[in-house]
Amino acid sequence: MLLPDDNLTSDAPIRDKVVTAADAVQLVRDGDVVVIEGFAGQCYAEELVLALEDRFLQTGHPGELSLVFAVARGDRAGRGVSHLCHDGMLRRSLGGHYGLAPELQRLAVEGRIEAYNFPQGVVAHLLRDTGANKPGVLTKVGLGTFADPAQRRREGQREDHRGSRPRHGD
Repeated sequence: MLLPDDNLTSDAPIRDKVVTAADAVQLVRDGDVVVIEGFAGQCYAEELVLALEDRFLQTGHPGELSLVFAVARGDRAGRGVSHLCHDGMLRRSLGGHYGLAPELQRLAVEGRIEAYNFPQGVVAHLLRDTGANKPGVLTKVGLGTFADPAQRRREGQREDHRGSRPRHGD
Protein backbone atom coordinates (compact mmCIF):
# COMPACT_ATOMS: atom_id res chain seq x y z
CA MET A 1 0.00 0.00 0.00
CA LEU A 2 1.40 3.40 -0.90
CA LEU A 3 0.30 6.31 1.24
CA PRO A 4 1.06 10.02 0.92
CA ASP A 5 3.22 11.59 3.57
CA ASP A 6 1.60 13.85 6.21
CA ASN A 7 1.85 16.73 3.76
CA LEU A 8 -1.03 16.13 1.34
CA THR A 9 0.06 18.51 -1.41
CA SER A 10 0.11 17.26 -4.98
CA ASP A 11 3.89 16.97 -4.89
CA ALA A 12 3.93 15.08 -1.57
CA PRO A 13 6.37 12.17 -1.49
CA ILE A 14 4.90 8.69 -1.36
CA ARG A 15 5.96 6.44 1.53
CA ASP A 16 5.96 2.70 1.06
CA LYS A 17 4.30 1.12 4.11
CA VAL A 18 4.38 -2.41 2.77
CA VAL A 19 6.36 -4.81 4.95
CA THR A 20 6.89 -8.52 4.70
CA ALA A 21 4.95 -10.89 6.94
CA ALA A 22 8.25 -11.77 8.67
CA ASP A 23 8.86 -8.09 9.44
CA ALA A 24 5.28 -7.56 10.64
CA VAL A 25 5.39 -10.40 13.18
CA GLN A 26 8.54 -8.95 14.75
CA LEU A 27 6.14 -6.51 16.46
CA VAL A 28 4.45 -9.34 18.39
CA ARG A 29 5.91 -9.78 21.88
CA ASP A 30 5.68 -12.55 24.47
CA GLY A 31 2.31 -12.39 26.24
CA ASP A 32 0.59 -10.27 23.58
CA VAL A 33 -3.03 -10.68 22.54
CA VAL A 34 -3.39 -11.79 18.91
CA VAL A 35 -6.76 -11.44 17.18
CA ILE A 36 -7.44 -13.74 14.23
CA GLU A 37 -10.44 -13.05 12.03
CA GLY A 38 -11.99 -13.79 8.68
CA PHE A 39 -14.91 -16.06 7.89
CA ALA A 40 -14.81 -19.74 6.91
CA GLY A 41 -11.22 -19.40 5.72
CA GLN A 42 -11.85 -16.24 3.72
CA CYS A 43 -10.17 -12.91 4.53
CA TYR A 44 -7.77 -14.74 6.83
CA ALA A 45 -4.17 -13.54 6.95
CA GLU A 46 -2.56 -17.00 6.86
CA GLU A 47 0.78 -15.62 5.68
CA LEU A 48 1.05 -13.68 8.95
CA VAL A 49 0.19 -16.78 10.97
CA LEU A 50 2.78 -18.81 9.05
CA ALA A 51 5.40 -16.12 9.69
CA LEU A 52 4.49 -16.04 13.38
CA GLU A 53 4.83 -19.82 13.57
CA ASP A 54 8.18 -19.72 11.76
CA ARG A 55 9.51 -17.07 14.15
CA PHE A 56 8.38 -19.12 17.17
CA LEU A 57 9.95 -22.33 15.85
CA GLN A 58 13.26 -20.54 15.18
CA THR A 59 13.48 -18.46 18.37
CA GLY A 60 10.91 -19.68 20.89
CA HIS A 61 9.30 -16.24 20.75
CA PRO A 62 6.72 -14.87 20.92
CA GLY A 63 5.28 -17.24 23.49
CA GLU A 64 2.45 -17.28 26.02
CA LEU A 65 0.15 -15.53 23.52
CA SER A 66 -3.56 -15.00 24.04
CA LEU A 67 -5.56 -15.84 20.92
CA VAL A 68 -8.93 -14.15 20.38
CA PHE A 69 -11.35 -15.01 17.58
CA ALA A 70 -15.04 -15.20 16.77
CA VAL A 71 -14.43 -18.32 14.66
CA ALA A 72 -11.13 -20.23 14.84
CA ARG A 73 -9.71 -20.49 11.33
CA GLY A 74 -8.79 -23.86 10.01
CA ASP A 75 -9.72 -26.71 7.72
CA ARG A 76 -9.41 -29.64 10.14
CA ALA A 77 -6.26 -30.61 8.24
CA GLY A 78 -3.45 -28.50 9.72
CA ARG A 79 -4.17 -25.08 8.30
CA GLY A 80 -5.31 -21.96 10.12
CA VAL A 81 -4.71 -21.58 13.85
CA SER A 82 -3.13 -25.04 13.98
CA HIS A 83 0.09 -23.21 13.11
CA LEU A 84 -0.07 -21.55 16.54
CA CYS A 85 -0.61 -24.74 18.54
CA HIS A 86 2.99 -25.43 19.55
CA ASP A 87 3.87 -26.03 23.20
CA GLY A 88 4.52 -22.68 24.85
CA MET A 89 3.25 -20.54 22.00
CA LEU A 90 -0.27 -20.04 23.38
CA ARG A 91 -1.32 -19.39 26.95
CA ARG A 92 -5.03 -18.93 26.36
CA SER A 93 -7.75 -18.67 23.77
CA LEU A 94 -11.06 -16.86 23.81
CA GLY A 95 -13.45 -17.55 20.98
CA GLY A 96 -16.93 -18.32 19.80
CA HIS A 97 -16.40 -21.36 17.60
CA TYR A 98 -13.59 -23.91 17.80
CA GLY A 99 -15.07 -26.37 15.28
CA LEU A 100 -12.51 -25.98 12.48
CA ALA A 101 -9.46 -26.00 14.73
CA PRO A 102 -8.91 -29.51 16.16
CA GLU A 103 -5.35 -28.76 17.35
CA LEU A 104 -6.63 -25.80 19.37
CA GLN A 105 -9.45 -27.96 20.73
CA ARG A 106 -6.91 -30.57 21.81
CA LEU A 107 -4.81 -28.00 23.71
CA ALA A 108 -7.94 -26.80 25.51
CA VAL A 109 -9.33 -30.25 26.35
CA GLU A 110 -5.94 -31.43 27.62
CA GLY A 111 -5.70 -28.33 29.84
CA ARG A 112 -2.51 -27.13 28.16
CA ILE A 113 -4.02 -23.68 27.59
CA GLU A 114 -6.78 -21.68 29.24
CA ALA A 115 -9.75 -21.75 26.88
CA TYR A 116 -12.92 -19.68 26.98
CA ASN A 117 -15.91 -20.25 24.72
CA PHE A 118 -18.33 -17.32 24.48
CA PRO A 119 -21.26 -16.96 22.11
CA GLN A 120 -19.88 -16.13 18.66
CA GLY A 121 -21.91 -12.94 18.25
CA VAL A 122 -20.78 -11.65 21.63
CA VAL A 123 -17.14 -12.15 20.62
CA ALA A 124 -17.82 -10.32 17.32
CA HIS A 125 -19.33 -7.39 19.26
CA LEU A 126 -16.40 -7.44 21.69
CA LEU A 127 -13.95 -7.15 18.80
CA ARG A 128 -15.97 -4.38 17.18
CA ASP A 129 -16.19 -2.44 20.44
CA THR A 130 -12.50 -2.93 21.16
CA GLY A 131 -11.70 -1.42 17.76
CA ALA A 132 -13.99 1.51 18.56
CA ASN A 133 -12.22 2.02 21.92
CA LYS A 134 -15.44 1.35 23.83
CA PRO A 135 -15.23 0.09 27.44
CA GLY A 136 -16.67 -3.41 26.89
CA VAL A 137 -19.76 -5.44 26.04
CA LEU A 138 -22.80 -5.97 28.24
CA THR A 139 -25.18 -8.62 26.99
CA LYS A 140 -27.89 -10.98 28.17
CA VAL A 141 -26.90 -13.52 25.52
CA GLY A 142 -26.06 -16.83 27.15
CA LEU A 143 -27.93 -16.24 30.41
CA GLY A 144 -29.52 -19.47 31.58
CA THR A 145 -27.21 -21.54 29.35
CA PHE A 146 -23.89 -23.32 29.90
CA ALA A 147 -22.16 -19.96 29.29
CA ASP A 148 -23.85 -18.43 32.37
CA PRO A 149 -21.69 -18.54 35.55
CA ALA A 150 -24.88 -18.55 37.65
CA GLN A 151 -26.12 -21.62 35.76
CA ARG A 152 -22.84 -23.42 36.46
CA ARG A 153 -23.19 -22.62 40.18
CA ARG A 154 -26.71 -24.06 40.21
CA GLU A 155 -25.34 -27.21 38.59
CA GLY A 156 -22.56 -27.41 41.21
CA GLN A 157 -19.75 -26.53 38.82
CA ARG A 158 -16.83 -24.31 39.72
CA GLU A 159 -17.19 -20.71 38.60
CA ASP A 160 -14.26 -19.19 36.77
CA HIS A 161 -15.59 -15.88 35.49
CA ARG A 162 -13.14 -13.21 34.38
CA GLY A 163 -15.49 -10.97 32.39
CA SER A 164 -15.37 -9.87 28.79
CA ARG A 165 -13.61 -6.53 28.95
CA PRO A 166 -11.61 -5.68 25.85
CA ARG A 167 -7.85 -5.41 26.14
CA HIS A 168 -6.44 -2.59 24.08
CA GLY A 169 -3.02 -3.08 22.52
CA ASP A 170 -0.13 -0.70 22.89
